Amino acid sequence: TNPYEWTNGIAKYNYLRQNSLLGKTIALSYADEEHVENAKYGYYMARILGLAGWAFSPKLVYAQGGDVIRLDVYEVGVPISSPILNYAGKNATRTFTSGEVVVDLAAPSLKIPFQYVYYEIEGRPPSQSALTSDDVKPGANSNIVSYAYASTPKGLYVYLKATGTSVTCFHIYINYDGDNSTGYGPSWLEDFGAEYMVEVWSDGSFAGLYKYTGSGGNWRWLQLTSDISFNLTSTGSTYELELIVPASVQGNDIYEEKSSKLNIAVNVNWNDDSYLRHNKLIEPKPTAPTIYDEEDLFTNYIARVTEMLVEKSYAAAFTDAPSTIASGLANYTICVPYPSISKVTKFGSALQKMDTPTFSGEGYYVEPHDNFSKVTVVVKHSSPVTIMVYKGPSTVGFGGVFEPISLAHQITMSALIFMLMPLSIALIRRLLKSPPPLQRRS
Repeated sequence: TNPYEWTNGIAKYNYLRQNSLLGKTIALSYADEEHVENAKYGYYMARILGLAGWAFSPKLVYAQGGDVIRLDVYEVGVPISSPILNYAGKNATRTFTSGEVVVDLAAPSLKIPFQYVYYEIEGRPPSQSALTSDDVKPGANSNIVSYAYASTPKGLYVYLKATGTSVTCFHIYINYDGDNSTGYGPSWLEDFGAEYMVEVWSDGSFAGLYKYTGSGGNWRWLQLTSDISFNLTSTGSTYELELIVPASVQGNDIYEEKSSKLNIAVNVNWNDDSYLRHNKLIEPKPTAPTIYDEEDLFTNYIARVTEMLVEKSYAAAFTDAPSTIASGLANYTICVPYPSISKVTKFGSALQKMDTPTFSGEGYYVEPHDNFSKVTVVVKHSSPVTIMVYKGPSTVGFGGVFEPISLAHQITMSALIFMLMPLSIALIRRLLKSPPPLQRRS
């Protein structure tokens, strides 16, 4: 009896379900280094099955020591349907407020209702985040045109666009503890103490992560790794750099959200020439659900639901959208556990209900399902936006609860009631009339 066989997993699930133990069970996923991404299927399967919690561990890593590996998994919302298990096909399906989630363990594969996209700093794509002299200290032979960053569970994503002649390399400085008195702190870096640094050569041949081992402003660094994911392009004197700073390396936590700081410098002839005037606090920029596609870094920014509240009679969605949407309209798709919808509002004002899923201007369209509704809402951008979806009235027909009675059925019912009224009145009179006295038999 192999506990990892699908049939035995089904048996365990049925036992937990029949004994009301699903909400008291925590699942653990693990995988070897070659299949770490597959472990995330365990998270979504735990959500589908309705388990109390889920955890992940690379196989044997923690028992034998080593780096803690983070896995990209994100919240899918509140479940609004029961799980559907395909025993023969080895897959499971469930609908959440974000949409349908399907885990196929035979492939294995995963279907989730949102895109893997990337978010830029302050909602602006790098091409539109031009910096001024207040942001950058220009150098004699270089300048920083624009930059962007985002802190994610996978690492710190950094984008840089710079110009310069005789550029040697690019430096990404990280003040881990936020303390300006510790770490690498030359006078030109304007009250900054860097514990870590990423150096990328301008010819694209090398990128490495270093830990500071000196004191004050002397140049003493220990290389931790050269395994830095980056992409560098150059056209004439213009450079564009994308890179990922890992969250931890060899037991060193490289940055901490809301406490670590960031600075960027362009190095000319092995001297930092231009840099940021203000050290940027590293904050978590994206909002789940989000995953970062390395092939499309810093290219997309879409409207998203940042928070959701589902009650018995209404659902509240708190949303965000970039100011760079050309049309000024943001599109949201929200699944709610209501078979019918009475109205949808934006900031308390009712939106127009549309007959087709494609329409112009503000409004909403409802795609009904057996026990939930898929609502498409289009509103003008005004971050943040509060969208309220209200449950519709429950109707009862001869076909069952929530089945509306058609007009033909209503006419037929009215006629039948009208025909039965005389009989009903006569029957009531007969019942109310005093019965005759019983006759005694002799």
